[in-house]
Amino acid sequence: MFEKQGATVNLGGAVNNWWASTLADNGKWGWVPEVYFSGGDNYEDDRGLYMPGDVACVWPCSGQTPTAPWRA
Repeated sequence: MFEKQGATVNLGGAVNNWWASTLADNGKWGWVPEVYFSGGDNYEDDRGLYMPGDVACVWPCSGQTPTAPWRA
């Protein structure tokens, strides 16, 4: 999975502007806010994810799709 900074999302007391690429149940790639990840601090990225240089923004940018990890 990849990650990039994007729009800030609030969930209860958690706040984060990092987004991770993910493969949805429908087989399509998209972005999920890392505020839904367990653990970590507010505005903290997930150290286990890559940050590709070819994706300028994640959301609400149109036309930007994360690349599947095996194609990076």
